[in-house]
Amino acid sequence: MKFLLHAFIYFTISAVSAEASSLAEWNFSDLPATSGTNNLPATDYNPLLSVVPTLKVSNTSSSSPISPFYNPEGIWAVGTSGPAVNLAEALAIDRFIEFTLEPESGYELNLISLILSISVFNLESSISIFSSLQGFEIEDVIDTHPLLATDTANPQEIMVSLNHTGILAPVTVRIYPHNVGTNILWFGDSDDPSISGIEVTGTVPEINTASLAFASLIFLWLSSILYSRRRIRSAGSKSL
Repeated sequence: MKFLLHAFIYFTISAVSAEASSLAEWNFSDLPATSGTNNLPATDYNPLLSVVPTLKVSNTSSSSPISPFYNPEGIWAVGTSGPAVNLAEALAIDRFIEFTLEPESGYELNLISLILSISVFNLESSISIFSSLQGFEIEDVIDTHPLLATDTANPQEIMVSLNHTGILAPVTVRIYPHNVGTNILWFGDSDDPSISGIEVTGTVPEINTASLAFASLIFLWLSSILYSRRRIRSAGSKSL
């Protein structure tokens, strides 16, 4: 019984486990000075993603807009203006930065972490991370980080654990700036062009249908044995 249970766990884990690597990254030092500022394609990405991930900003508010622009020093910048907004307000006006990842047919997506190299002009600002798997309501927040006022040659590195596994459909990750009015968020490192401004790590393993089927059969067999034992014990108790 213990052997079968261990086998079930092994095959279940082996179906989704692999060494994590970069799924998509945006290294803005590779972009030409004439590059567009929005809908930026990833400068490097896993070839098992079905489409090239793009980075873009969204904001429906005219009173507190957010807008991207490209800095030729190898930095992608996002400017915010107007009155300061908290997280609930940022969610309400759709003030966010986002990208979407989707695996090729026959593969699944495991998102491990989001890594940001970021600096800001003003203190007392923050970013919160959301994903479409958990939702975009305030209670769905994955993580929130305060931003330190640093220059572009000494950015703050933020790592957010995503831990989404077995994804077969597109998944969108959003970064919401908040607690900030007029400010500039820089992504990248002007002093070290090898550092990417935004990177997401994970794996894109092939769907191991044989292992999953075997694991499912073992699980069903174990369940039937346990159910039978409970019935025998229950019948024995009633006979007494």
